[in-house]
Amino acid sequence: MGDLMDGVDIHIRVNGQRLKEYVDEDDENPPRTVVKYIVAESGAHFTVAHKFDHSFKYQNYDILLSVYLDGHRAYDAVLHKEDFHTYAERPHGEITASRSFKDGRFWERNFTFAELVIDESGEKFNANKKKSIDALGEISVKLFRVKVTSKAEQPKGDEMKDFEKQKRDAKVPEKALKGRAVSHQAKLGQLQAGRSYKSVTTHNIDPEHAPLALYSFRYRSKEALQSMYLIPRTPEPIPLEDRPIEDLTAEEMRELLRRQKEQLDRATTIKKESRNETTQLKRDSGYQGSWEDGDDLAITEDRQAKRHKKNSEIETVDLTGD
Repeated sequence: MGDLMDGVDIHIRVNGQRLKEYVDEDDENPPRTVVKYIVAESGAHFTVAHKFDHSFKYQNYDILLSVYLDGHRAYDAVLHKEDFHTYAERPHGEITASRSFKDGRFWERNFTFAELVIDESGEKFNANKKKSIDALGEISVKLFRVKVTSKAEQPKGDEMKDFEKQKRDAKVPEKALKGRAVSHQAKLGQLQAGRSYKSVTTHNIDPEHAPLALYSFRYRSKEALQSMYLIPRTPEPIPLEDRPIEDLTAEEMRELLRRQKEQLDRATTIKKESRNETTQLKRDSGYQGSWEDGDDLAITEDRQAKRHKKNSEIETVDLTGD
């Protein structure tokens, strides 16, 4: 298990199902980093699933698992070294939301895919936000070795507030994307009652800039991944008329026969209309012969030549009077 390090499996789930992952063979990833692409659908809630088994070689350390959405920290959890045998026995853990503790109550907001709103006005963008924009369309899960230095206590931080504070921009300048096929962003869903949790203080063994492992999931629309040639485009269906008869299902065979009957009926109708027009032309022209369909037809007016009739008898005039 694990394509980055043995004993670890990190993946994204929607509606309880693991999303299919795609790999760009042209990506050049830093050490201890794995990058995969997944399909995002607007409005879908997603979760980050994690599984550690007995082959994980860092069981002697407490592990900090941090989730970043579009470059902004949205969730932290500590996996205690004394509990690794429990983690290994369960199917997987799931991180579903960003959390907060306020006025004595626990709250949470689910992770959600949303369509990215792009500003096409051409206005300049704040260069200070370049790093944040570069991380758009990406879910990152970082693992750090840490040492827990305090007992568990009531939480003090507010993950939701911190996340929303960093993600203020409603629109992203088109120029800032630099042609990247980014179609979606990550947001937090509606506020709802959450599960209780506690916080601890930790000391990092792995520095912030060099985690033990980094799992990056770049989420895009299906069309965007097709434009990147990571998902094959849907081929045009082969017409039934061009497919071998033995490959057709019973339903397809009935459809093919129906189409052929329609074509035959249309051809018969056209031939009848042609015969009717031919008959009418015969009547109008006074033609007494016959012709076959398809013959060239030329109608010529038959003019009767005027002839002076010569009398066979010779008329005489009597010039002698009585």
